[in-house]
Amino acid sequence: MSKRQLPDFPLWHGVPRVVPPPFGPARLPLVPAEPPAATLTRAPVAAHSPAPAPPRQPYQQRPQLYVVPTPPRRVPLRFVRTLALAALAVVTAAATYTVLHRDDAPQSAPVDPFSQAVSALANTPVIHYVTSTADIYVTSDGEEIGTTTRDGQRVDILVVGSAMYFEPAGYRNDWTPTPNDLDTPTPGALAAQIRSALPGARRQTTSLNGVHAVVAATKSGAVYVSATAPYRVLRVDSLTLEPMTAAEDKQVYDQVVRDVREVAGG
Repeated sequence: MSKRQLPDFPLWHGVPRVVPPPFGPARLPLVPAEPPAATLTRAPVAAHSPAPAPPRQPYQQRPQLYVVPTPPRRVPLRFVRTLALAALAVVTAAATYTVLHRDDAPQSAPVDPFSQAVSALANTPVIHYVTSTADIYVTSDGEEIGTTTRDGQRVDILVVGSAMYFEPAGYRNDWTPTPNDLDTPTPGALAAQIRSALPGARRQTTSLNGVHAVVAATKSGAVYVSATAPYRVLRVDSLTLEPMTAAEDKQVYDQVVRDVREVAGG
């Protein structure tokens, strides 16, 4: 029997392997070439140049310390209850004091129109009387000047003390003395009469010449005063008092005094 000739296989053919190596020449692993090392050269130091600064050290961050948090301090429940009870006691005491002393607090008294009006009348320097037969200004000193009706004629009158002068219509500066038969009280005397007649008088609101007023029915007659400030006496029985401002009071008073002195001096 002739010996069978085997093919010319590589040498590894007869060696048992799990994975055969690749065909061809062996390949080396691809490794990137290292870059050439940099060569640092230092420039020559000149004789006049300063010494080089030392190299800067890299910044090193300080390590952070870990602080262990302190647990919150718990307030004892007994202390909280005591504080709440104390606050409640203070509030209760304040409320009780307010309720008990509420009536003791000073309260503004209601304004009495008559009292205010009579006080203003007593302090006014001059008042203006208007009736169906006369129109007269009377000062606090008793001087009077105005017009009245005598024997059916309108005449000018002037009163100084107990003497009265009248001037007939159509005559100028012809003052004739005559006994004073007028009954026109001064502001102070009229205020005293009203004040003495007010106690016990029945009062009610009304309207007088478009003015909101309060009337008191006294034994001497009806007294009307304004119901709102400024409080003024508007009428006393049949005498109507024309209200005037403080400036008008002074102006009329000065005029009356000048006229009285002129007539009395002549």
